[in-house]
Amino acid sequence: MNELESIRIEHIKLFELQETIECRIIKRNKNMWGILRGFKVGQPKTTENSSFEIIESNEIVAQGEIMPIKFKNGSVRYREDLKLYEYRYRLEHKTKSLYAKTQVELKRKYEELQKKLLEHLNKPKIEPPKLTFEDWLKVWYETYKMPKLEKTSLYQIRNVIKNHIPDKIKKSSIDKLDALEIQKSLNENPSTRMAKYTFNIYTDSLSWAYKLGKIQKDISKMLLPITHISEEGTALSLKQRQNIEKISWNNPEFYIFIFYLYTGCRPSEALTVAWSDVDYENGTLHIHGTKTNTSDRTIPLFAPIRKLLEKMNPTNSYIFDYKYKALNNRRKKLIKIVGFEFETKDLRTTFATYLEEQKVPNSLIKRWMGHTSEKTTNNYYIKILPEFEKTEANKLDIKFTQNTTQKNTKKNAGYINPALF
Repeated sequence: MNELESIRIEHIKLFELQETIECRIIKRNKNMWGILRGFKVGQPKTTENSSFEIIESNEIVAQGEIMPIKFKNGSVRYREDLKLYEYRYRLEHKTKSLYAKTQVELKRKYEELQKKLLEHLNKPKIEPPKLTFEDWLKVWYETYKMPKLEKTSLYQIRNVIKNHIPDKIKKSSIDKLDALEIQKSLNENPSTRMAKYTFNIYTDSLSWAYKLGKIQKDISKMLLPITHISEEGTALSLKQRQNIEKISWNNPEFYIFIFYLYTGCRPSEALTVAWSDVDYENGTLHIHGTKTNTSDRTIPLFAPIRKLLEKMNPTNSYIFDYKYKALNNRRKKLIKIVGFEFETKDLRTTFATYLEEQKVPNSLIKRWMGHTSEKTTNNYYIKILPEFEKTEANKLDIKFTQNTTQKNTKKNAGYINPALF
């Protein structure tokens, strides 16, 4: 073997030795990274939990070379500023963190957290109770109606909700209400008057629910308005009026009907008059309006009303301290005694008609009745009674006769009968 051949063999051996050393260095580096990441060197990842296999002795904090453990459903990092391991995860759309000094402690906290999360996921979801339309009507009534309405108006609202809104609609979730179903219930109401009251409750309560974000659509705008033509009251004849007065003056239970005859109050208004509304010194009576702005008014304290109030003993703040239902029961009792039918509003019409008969100016009648215009007073409340019409006709007949006689006398004053000569 020559010298050149021996040098070539030495170079080959050195190259093989260098290659062996490099392979060992690479293998060692791989193992070191595995240790830092929490793996046992030389063991493959065969299970899902292999990422949690941590050897406490292998926890090495090397400057800038930390490769922390990995958990599912989040990320792990080492916080140099805190000198802590941090596990960050998302729960209910929020980012949360776990902290620990070592990876072993962090793993334990992570496992405890996983158990809690599993319990949370397996728990049956309890949905918050839904707001029913009935519940919302109660809130609407107490918030927007009770503070500003009189007790008779509040009673009417409660009555409409109870008797004219179907239970199926009241029990429905407010955000599931069907405008078509509501409209059908309004159409099926035999009374247009009650249907209109119900419509007003639907529209007002639902519009407030929409404004406050309780419902996404204002379905009240999808309802057809209800048209109600008010029935005209009937004025009682003189005989009927006298009959009611005769019975009522002798029975305190019926005093309120005398009050209607000489004040012209609306049925609900008389139940809101308090003793403090009576001004004996100035001879006036304050009527709390329940319908329009002009319905709140002051009227004269007429002699029959003064006499009636002097007969009564104040026991409560209100003159007639009972509800509309009790008033209706009294009216039915009085009907059986007098022997003819009448509505409470007929007494209001009778009052207006009586004022007209006594030649009271229409402007005063309008004011005492609490109307916004004389047109309402004339069209709906002033009636021409047959006996009054007959009396007025007789007066005109007498005047016509007198005028005719006077004309004939003047005409014949210069006439000479030729037969006399």
